Amino acid sequence: MYTIFNKPLGYNVHQVSFPRLDYVKNKQRDNLERVINYYRNSGYAVRSNHLLVRLLHTLPNIEDNSLLQYRDMLSDYTSELSRHFKFTSSYTTGSVFSPGIFLGKDSEEIIILTEEEFELHAITSNWENLSPIRFLKHPKSDMTLNLPMGEEYSDEQGLSVILINLPMLGIMYHLWRKRELLENSDNPRTTRQFIAGYLLPNSLRSFLDVAYLNMFIKIFNGEEIKEAKDNHPFYMNTYQSNLINSVKTVLHTYLDKNLPFKEVIEAIEGVLASSIRQVMEIPQMPFTRQVNWALTLSRLELIAMLLLWNERTNTYQNKMEINTITKSLRRLRSDKGLEQMGSSELAKYVRNFLKEEIEEYL
Repeated sequence: MYTIFNKPLGYNVHQVSFPRLDYVKNKQRDNLERVINYYRNSGYAVRSNHLLVRLLHTLPNIEDNSLLQYRDMLSDYTSELSRHFKFTSSYTTGSVFSPGIFLGKDSEEIIILTEEEFELHAITSNWENLSPIRFLKHPKSDMTLNLPMGEEYSDEQGLSVILINLPMLGIMYHLWRKRELLENSDNPRTTRQFIAGYLLPNSLRSFLDVAYLNMFIKIFNGEEIKEAKDNHPFYMNTYQSNLINSVKTVLHTYLDKNLPFKEVIEAIEGVLASSIRQVMEIPQMPFTRQVNWALTLSRLELIAMLLLWNERTNTYQNKMEINTITKSLRRLRSDKGLEQMGSSELAKYVRNFLKEEIEEYL
């Protein structure tokens, strides 16, 4: 299931224009930039024992290496740090973090450490906008853009799957420290402030798109979208009710088009991403038994929606994808990785979800 829907189609899918939705998304993007800029300059800090503080303090120094050499050096640390911090990766099964590092109480989080390559060209002038932390899945469907600082702020709790690109993280941290020593040598900001001012705000870009996808799925399933507590020290109009009404229009339009899965996920846009396929895109990495289960879990709700979409539209163009999904879920059920992670509740939840939301439509 983690191998399908990763690559764009070889042809263009006609995306219907929704002027009201485009207006609301523009407002959401404005909100995002406002939040990012505010926290970047606010001086906020995470707690001293935060996992990201410990991770950053474990990274090797760049010394006399070039950025390219440092990127390669950090890639070599992925396996070692995955084991040390109990992250999931292509080398290690890892553990489920509960309570969550990012969403706090009553949440469970799988953190996947990756070493995906990225373009180093012109990075020195744009490092502030890097997003080494990327959400593949989380349970929120609100538009509040609260920082994922490990504090519970709504009733929507559940599983998150979060990617951390280790080489990108290390290079961004190095360039930030270099800037601080040059411009604020008398009073440089701390690692804790770097995390609260750059890493977490920048992660909201992926967080927002996943929240929008969650909203889309909930509306498709006839579920209520509740308002969430806004934790910002300033007023911000989330335009959530406008967005809900616009999503309903999008749903009605595309449900009438009888599209196959691969065109559905290309036709429906994210807030920032060009399509929801891009929102759930898996990074380039070795697909091993240690990580495959986590990548599969990141897509369960979307796969369930697509199968129900297929049922409602009576589309007969998805046989190949459904066969792939069936084989992938069979492997997940037989995989002992969930039990090995000490999370029997997560394993129970996944089995119930497969039985009640997916198997009926295969």
